[in-house]
Amino acid sequence: MTKKTFKFRFKKRVWQGISLFAIIYILYLTFRETENITNFLLNSGSLAPILTILILALLGPTPIATDPIVMLMGITYGPFWGMVIGATGNTLAMFVEYYFGAKLAEIFEYEKEKKKLPRFIQKFPADSWIFLVFGRMIPGYGSKIISLIAGAERVGFKKYFWTSLVSGIFGAALLSYSGVEILKLFKNYFF
Repeated sequence: MTKKTFKFRFKKRVWQGISLFAIIYILYLTFRETENITNFLLNSGSLAPILTILILALLGPTPIATDPIVMLMGITYGPFWGMVIGATGNTLAMFVEYYFGAKLAEIFEYEKEKKKLPRFIQKFPADSWIFLVFGRMIPGYGSKIISLIAGAERVGFKKYFWTSLVSGIFGAALLSYSGVEILKLFKNYFF
């Protein structure tokens, strides 16, 4: 191994370590502050929609579920505007996740490592619109994982944009309208 190769590998490992530490620290902070984020949105008045969009985009690459925030926007601003706010924020979040996937692929040399995987995984159609739309509808972290994979696979912008928008609108509509209906159900039975 040459001195230049050693330096490159050392720098790469240092950046991998820094990135891993940063991700763990961000996860720690977001888990610790989830309740404070919700209270902050409830108390921010007319700025809440804009702040919600930013918070949804920032929470995109974290394992924190943003579904309750979208439901809260549906309850607060009505199902249609809750859907618009949620779809906008979640679509931006999908682009943040895509960016993280692309950067992680660079750091960990995904293209080189992919060649070591079994053939059926190498041929996986990650740029398929069916995978990009319906994979995001897997409950839990489906959307986040699909976006990271799309970033690592460098799915084209147009296809990624329209599939993100379709699944973002569908998911936000489902959450926003269900939040309103759940509130009605609680009002009818408990108040």
